[in-house]
Amino acid sequence: MNLLPGTERHLQTNKPKRESMPILPRGTHFTDGQTSHIDTSNGLNALIDLALQLPISHISIDCKYTYPKAPVTLPNGYDKYDISTIKPTQLCLTLCTSDTVSMELHTFIINLESNVEISHLQALFDLPVIFTAYNANSVLHCLWRLGLKEPHQIWDILIAEKARYLGLHQLNKHHEFDDLSSKIDAQESFTQERKDFYSLFATTTRYGQDSPQLEQTETTCVEVAKLYILQVQAVVIQGIYNHLLNVEMPWIITNAGMERNGVLVCREQCSKILKGTKAKLAQWQSELAVYGLINPSSHDDKVTFFNSLGLLHHFKNGCDYSFQREALSTNYNLHPAIRLLAKYTNMVSISKDVIFQPGLVGGSGRIHPIHKHLDTVTGRQATMAPNLLGLPAVLRPIVVAPEGYGIGEVDLAQIEVAITAAVYNDKDLIKKYNAGDLYTALAQEFYLDDLPKEFQSCTPDIFKEHHSNKRNVMKECTLGLIYGITAYGLSKKLKVNEVKAQQLMDKFLNMFPTLGKSMDLAPQYGFIRGYVSTATGLQRLRPQDAERNRKEKNWMVNMPVQGTAAALFKVAGNRLHQLYKRHNAKLIVALHDAFVFEAPAEELKEVASLTSQVMIQVIQERYPQLNIRTDINTLQPKCWNKDGNVNTIEEWLKK
Repeated sequence: MNLLPGTERHLQTNKPKRESMPILPRGTHFTDGQTSHIDTSNGLNALIDLALQLPISHISIDCKYTYPKAPVTLPNGYDKYDISTIKPTQLCLTLCTSDTVSMELHTFIINLESNVEISHLQALFDLPVIFTAYNANSVLHCLWRLGLKEPHQIWDILIAEKARYLGLHQLNKHHEFDDLSSKIDAQESFTQERKDFYSLFATTTRYGQDSPQLEQTETTCVEVAKLYILQVQAVVIQGIYNHLLNVEMPWIITNAGMERNGVLVCREQCSKILKGTKAKLAQWQSELAVYGLINPSSHDDKVTFFNSLGLLHHFKNGCDYSFQREALSTNYNLHPAIRLLAKYTNMVSISKDVIFQPGLVGGSGRIHPIHKHLDTVTGRQATMAPNLLGLPAVLRPIVVAPEGYGIGEVDLAQIEVAITAAVYNDKDLIKKYNAGDLYTALAQEFYLDDLPKEFQSCTPDIFKEHHSNKRNVMKECTLGLIYGITAYGLSKKLKVNEVKAQQLMDKFLNMFPTLGKSMDLAPQYGFIRGYVSTATGLQRLRPQDAERNRKEKNWMVNMPVQGTAAALFKVAGNRLHQLYKRHNAKLIVALHDAFVFEAPAEELKEVASLTSQVMIQVIQERYPQLNIRTDINTLQPKCWNKDGNVNTIEEWLKK
């Protein structure tokens, strides 16, 4: 064949390149149902090659790890390990392929202490499949320690199981005990029973699987791989699958990220606080001794003291007596020693807070609290070792920013009332929330006939300056309504008699008939159905033997509000966790309805603005009728603070 002019020359100068090596299919009968051990780079590459060939439905993952440093034993007996020093030793993976009738399981154990190139594993974790684990939190810390990025999607068997039974495992705080020892024993027994219920052993039994007899990494991986399909089916039937997939499972990563980030605490400030608490405790103990209470830390001495005053019955709690902060605060007017004792009790609690002790500082130079996920019935966050969320606002400046960084905070303003209005579809309450300062708007209507004309439609700032007491009444009524406060409880808060408090509540409810009707119907439907749920689908179940009483009605009204606010807050946090990466910023605290973050000083305001936008957007995607507002605090970025005041510790010590 004659070639066209120039074609032959072109072919000679542009010879085809050597073809790439063909990928040969791997036989799966060698690994199906087997456990393969990997301690070489060739073995690791073969695993990745197999994973890229298999039609994987999901991958189960587990890790073995150690800590190079002994734990710190806290006063409650809990051993706190330094998560920043976690050392993974083994990584177990079970690759699962499934069809309608069978499942193949290919299990591999990688020796992380051998000479394998760990970074090659990233190709596996980048696969668009679900990675499932039992307690994925520790797995994530191991992956990050290895320098690997987390999978795109994680499913935690433990978290899903907590969601399935949310509300059924609650300690009865109103149970009467013969003595304090019996109460402590009951609390410890409850904690252990709850731990046993959610163990992998008990969970596999509930799903009709053979319980693992050995606590081995490969056994855990295989059991989790089998459980995943069964659990997903169960949560789909229950109706909580979408909530878990879109809210809780991404939050596992965000939550572990906050643990990893930790907080930087100023030791100098901590020493100053401990010194100040010691002086105040000595002073107040002397003042209490004048009244006749010699040892205010002794339960028996307090019983004797209040009995001598004829006031002991005010502190009755079942078969015993309670002198906790709440019991004391409702009885301030009975005797001047009660307020003093409340201050003393609070100060004792602060002086014992482990956050002020240097032992919890990790190898990173930061404190890494445990962020507890789905440990509350509303789905809200909790922290321990230390309880960072329980740190009094005046002491927040102990948390400081590292060099070159600043701390900012963005808080959703009056969000619980906004969510209440939207969940129960009260257009009048929505309108008042959207007007600006809700409590001012309520007060101006509630007290319309009592207000001078110039204050009936003035700005919130002017109203707060001249009628802060009326605004406060509206705030207590509104929040009390959400939490199911009684007329007696409101009378204590407002320092009015019970009849007056009931009149205030009745008049307030008459302003929002739609809300009142909805809050009356919700518990009735919840009782029949057996649960109430958030707008995202998380359910709080009702124990079958529970009484239909005021307490039950209160939580059935409150859970859809608190739970929905918590769920949308988590959605915002999940987005921020990812978005912050491009700004070299990090979440450090998720506090009720506020996110606290660290960011490079020059980008702090931009990150704060981004945070506000995301938080508003998430709420308005669900409830576009709400004009969501946030409060941004970047005034004093050198430390965490309340409303920009960095001197609260000094002011507190001088009181």
